[in-house]
Amino acid sequence: MKYLPYIYLLIVITTACEQVVEIDIPEHEPQLVLSSFYKAGDAKITAYLTKSLSILSNEDPDNVSDATIKLYENDVLVGQFEKNFNPSYYLLELSAPLTEGKTYKITAETTDYEAISAIQRIPVAPEIINVGYFPLSRLGIDGSLKDGLRVTFQDTPASDNYYEFRAY
Repeated sequence: MKYLPYIYLLIVITTACEQVVEIDIPEHEPQLVLSSFYKAGDAKITAYLTKSLSILSNEDPDNVSDATIKLYENDVLVGQFEKNFNPSYYLLELSAPLTEGKTYKITAETTDYEAISAIQRIPVAPEIINVGYFPLSRLGIDGSLKDGLRVTFQDTPASDNYYEFRAY
């Protein structure tokens, strides 16, 4: 009789429950999707324009090759993107790189779809206060010693900025 509670507990643990949940997925209405790529100091901007896919789709996004894509600096037209090597890629050659502190707006429009736009203020480069290099001072993920780099800079407190650092 001592083992009876343990056998009962074992039966309770091995019994599984399963519940099937069906989710109604609304009909998908394709929309324009714009991705734009710019490297600081460069004089060209690349844009990639496709149509959105439904959540259950396994297809590649459809190309959008008949769109008008424009760039504005502080609400003044800078230029219009031209079609590039791939049907979904567009390129804008600038006379000068984008300017820190100015606001840029990119718009994309084509027939049968609602026009889209995005606005980005180019942040002012932060002041670098200190850079420290520490050879073989950090333990890497594989257990070996790695070099360390510490960069201290002054960031604008009330703004969400993202920074990229490259060490060679």
